[in-house]
Amino acid sequence: MMTLGIVEYAFKKTMYIMEGCLHILPVCQGKIMPNKYIFLISVLIDITPPIPGSTVDGLNLAKDISFSSEMATKSVSWENFTDLESGIDRYQVTLYKNNEKVKTFASTTETHFTDHSVSMDHGDKMMFEVETFNRAGLSVSKKTDGYIIDHTPPNLLLIQDNLHGKKYQTNDSRLDIRLQYLDLESGIKEYRYSVFMLFNGMRKQVWPKEDMYTTIMFPSTAQPTDIVFNEHLVQGANYFVHATAINQAYLSTSHESNGVTIDSTPPEVSKVNEMLQFIFLF
Repeated sequence: MMTLGIVEYAFKKTMYIMEGCLHILPVCQGKIMPNKYIFLISVLIDITPPIPGSTVDGLNLAKDISFSSEMATKSVSWENFTDLESGIDRYQVTLYKNNEKVKTFASTTETHFTDHSVSMDHGDKMMFEVETFNRAGLSVSKKTDGYIIDHTPPNLLLIQDNLHGKKYQTNDSRLDIRLQYLDLESGIKEYRYSVFMLFNGMRKQVWPKEDMYTTIMFPSTAQPTDIVFNEHLVQGANYFVHATAINQAYLSTSHESNGVTIDSTPPEVSKVNEMLQFIFLF
């Protein structure tokens, strides 16, 4: 333990001040018993700031957000800030927008904080700083890594029911679906898709069989995502895909393809014009 200094107090007594030790200082000499002292003041010496813990953007300590679509709501959480000598007294949160200090809020003893008073625009980078004070008035600060505001949903680049985008196909055993969306701000988090059949005026979901949709997580946006749908396809039915793209700010957009009609049979000749027959004979 480090010696912090020597204090000389009343009655020519001296004591060594040690960090982390509880020191009891006499304030007066007893009148009845002149060799005794009355001890009234206790002091715990702490010259070190708290030990920093961890900070995350958002209210979930297990998930540090990187993107948000919120207009005003923003949150920060923290944990494991400790001080062995004097303990943690309070926390103070400061908000930064695009690396500039915007607002410092009132102190709190909670380990999370939410603000709605500062608006956020598309493309802004938001960041928090948490300053932790111990009971000796010393502090340590730690910032979050920040997150980006994204107010726009993904953009559709391509949605097809077959590789060539044709309205008719002869293959009655599979569909070659192609999807491609783009989100320059936060990127694509997932695709959700389902396949429908339109036959005799009736619309029916044919895939997936039980769930509402099938999910593809973190698809590539540099090239189309190809989906092979193997199924016996009904002659004359029109098949199309309903797709939803969700970005990492949890904004979504949905589209349906134009559809493809299954026709694997050649035309049938039911009647030949008699005049054409006569012409062909001569």
